Amino acid sequence: MNCFFYQKNEKIKSVTLINSNGNYYISVLAKFEKKIQKVPINDKMIGLDFSMSELFVSSENQRADYSRYLRMLEKS
Repeated sequence: MNCFFYQKNEKIKSVTLINSNGNYYISVLAKFEKKIQKVPINDKMIGLDFSMSELFVSSENQRADYSRYLRMLEKS
């Protein structure tokens, strides 16, 4: 059996071997520490909320103006 790891700092936590109907299955649980990269802060973000009447409302109180298309869809 060949075994290899993707990360150098992986550690095997548990191994389970199952014989089901003459077939062997192996499950390996490995643990490794991953360095979390910080995401740069962007002040240009907005939030969007779903609105039944206007499709969406932004955090800057901008509203979608799709009323003509919405009425056309409601009629069909």
